[in-house]
Amino acid sequence: MLRSRPWPTHNRAGQAFRQAATAVKSTSSAFGAFYRRKRAQGGPLFAQVATANKIARTVYHLLKHHVPYHDIGAEEFERKRREHDITLLRKKAAKLGFTLVAPEDLPTTA
Repeated sequence: MLRSRPWPTHNRAGQAFRQAATAVKSTSSAFGAFYRRKRAQGGPLFAQVATANKIARTVYHLLKHHVPYHDIGAEEFERKRREHDITLLRKKAAKLGFTLVAPEDLPTTA
């Protein structure tokens, strides 16, 4: 059976991470940009769980390696995401025998 919402749980850490994920939805942080992208893909509950998972993995990494957190910001997150998408498109085009041309490289007809 497919569920439309997360399983109810009494895990306090999980609840805290989900609450943190909901709190970052309107911030200009990388987590906020991630939440908004996931919300567009699968709805608010999907975005909440995905962002909570990302926050939890980040916290685990910070605690395990004793490193400070550095937020790259929403703009940098979106720029990196765009570059990643373009790279994937180029690979897919090459696999299909096409070449991708950037709009600024096209000749103008005026």
